[in-house]
Amino acid sequence: MTSPWLERIALKGLMCLLESYWLAALATMLLFGSLGAMLVLTVIALVTAAGIALVLREGWITEKAAQIASATLLFVLMTLLIVPHVRATETALFGYTVGAVLFSGLVVWLGVGAGRTRAAPEELLARALRVGVMTFLVLLLAHQLDPTRVSAVPIVVATLLTAVVMLAVGRLVAVIGVAERRQRRLLSFWVVAVAVVTVLILIAAAGLAGTFDSKIITAVVGSLGAGLRRAWDVIAYGLAALAYVFTRIIYWFAQLLHVHPPRLQRAPGPLMSASPRPKLAPNTGWDAALYRWLGRALVVFAFVSAALWFVLKIVRRARERGDEGFIEERDYLISAADVARTAGGKLRAAMERIARLREARPREPNEALRREYRELERSLAPLGLARAAGTTARSFLLAAVSPAARTGAAAARQVAGPEAAPAAVGVGGSEASPAAVGASGPAGALADALATAYERARYSRAGVEWPDVEAFRAARTKLLATLPG
Repeated sequence: MTSPWLERIALKGLMCLLESYWLAALATMLLFGSLGAMLVLTVIALVTAAGIALVLREGWITEKAAQIASATLLFVLMTLLIVPHVRATETALFGYTVGAVLFSGLVVWLGVGAGRTRAAPEELLARALRVGVMTFLVLLLAHQLDPTRVSAVPIVVATLLTAVVMLAVGRLVAVIGVAERRQRRLLSFWVVAVAVVTVLILIAAAGLAGTFDSKIITAVVGSLGAGLRRAWDVIAYGLAALAYVFTRIIYWFAQLLHVHPPRLQRAPGPLMSASPRPKLAPNTGWDAALYRWLGRALVVFAFVSAALWFVLKIVRRARERGDEGFIEERDYLISAADVARTAGGKLRAAMERIARLREARPREPNEALRREYRELERSLAPLGLARAAGTTARSFLLAAVSPAARTGAAAARQVAGPEAAPAAVGVGGSEASPAAVGASGPAGALADALATAYERARYSRAGVEWPDVEAFRAARTKLLATLPG
């Protein structure tokens, strides 16, 4: 089991499966089909669109071939959705056509997005939250339109289970590249354990829902609603009383000033004519049907053109951006024996990850590279290496990869234990000498390249580009792999 296989097949498949539930429910409402058939068709379309974006990202096909494949998938999906309704009336067929165009464009767009996205844990969490909100809105709309057409319970349960398994596989993809070979089998068992625990929690929730009477919850909610309505009535009566008092005060002052506006004579109304109003007769000639079909054809052409434009734009973006590379996990694996000792550290790391999720994604390559450098410093901190105050990035990195710094950090961790604070590496302590830098070998070259890229992003007017950010991420992964951990 390798990380590319997990990312390209398992993780992308879970993304498409997660998106398919609410899309199938939406298609069932728009096109009045079977939920099972719509689910199968949606999954196949999403997987096909994701496969097109993935092979384009890997460079196996050209951009024009990807555009042709996406357009073909769009028209095939539209045809499959419209064919069952060809015997409907003209008005109903027009509505089905518009719904099929919108749904097909949405499916192709989401499938291409799932194929070109990277497997970062924070992006997977954002995707799961977005799918949860869309599922809630679609099911709420389905309940208002026809409660018997779409059953909410299977969709909610399947969405929750798929989202949890997708997040577990995403974390597995993030850490499997830095884990030892003998630990990878344990990691796969960990994903299965997460899925089993999720199923047990859902079963327990179903049991509790069947045990407790829903009338109790309804009574509590009704009491709260009645109390809120009474409080709102009191506020409304108070505001009305204040308005009445204020109006009476103004009227009293007006009486003191003898403000009596003159009476205006009412203007005479318009004369009523006895002749009836002319009525427009409907157009029943041969050109009426022609005008209706021409208008519908223009609307369908506009929808199809917009959908094709979105697909071509997404495919072009996927070609320009390319593969964003491997994202390294920021924390490290722990065994079952160390859970009690490292519970505080894991909680602190979780709070830091939540804080980083709230940060805006970098839009400029300079900001992205500086963020990657901060991630490098966070990754070096558990190894016993921290940048001292007043130390430049180049001095810190060259000192961190020097044999003296690595030996001293390892000895300090053995003496003080893994909970000890990292030693500060910088100008005042262990500044890297030219001999130490030369003795570090490939690690020194990687540190020099990382420092040069960071200085360009921080101080150079020209700055860096997105390929430089990818190169910095790859060099960071190689540097961390050379350090003893």
